[in-house]
Amino acid sequence: MAIATFTRAGAAGVALAPRQRRFVHLYLLILLLAFSPLKAVALVLPLLFIAGLLFYVGTRARHNLRNLSLVAIFYVLLGALQLLAAPQFSPLTYALFAVTASSFLVFFMDLRPFADAHTIRSLRQVTLVVLTVEALFGLLQGAVSAARHGTFDGGVGDAVAGTIYLEFDGTSTL
Repeated sequence: MAIATFTRAGAAGVALAPRQRRFVHLYLLILLLAFSPLKAVALVLPLLFIAGLLFYVGTRARHNLRNLSLVAIFYVLLGALQLLAAPQFSPLTYALFAVTASSFLVFFMDLRPFADAHTIRSLRQVTLVVLTVEALFGLLQGAVSAARHGTFDGGVGDAVAGTIYLEFDGTSTL
């Protein structure tokens, strides 16, 4: 319930505005999804974050869409030039790289309307809570593995995967 407290009242007890609360909620959702064992989910998280910023948080959508559109047009034109210059150029690989590098698109967005000091403190607190849970689960996995093997040597480190694999034997194939 600490996370709910931070998102309602902010880290310093100052009430967050609705947009700021939605920003912290979106951040928390993306942070939790980042620990998914499905790599496809992790690849599209930046795009989901940007869509959430535009449509859930309510950033200056027209301004940000214009900026993102300009970046996309530049990227497509750069790819077209590359296709003309190098016959071995792969448009599919170029498109997949765009998805992989989509986290940089956040730099082209205007977050000033809701990202103030109180919001940043709330994001820090949410991050600390999530990472503490992750670390504690990883420590528990290591302790269980050490108890099974009788030592911290050998494959004990391989058993520690945090919440990516919710198992205690280190044999997940996901």
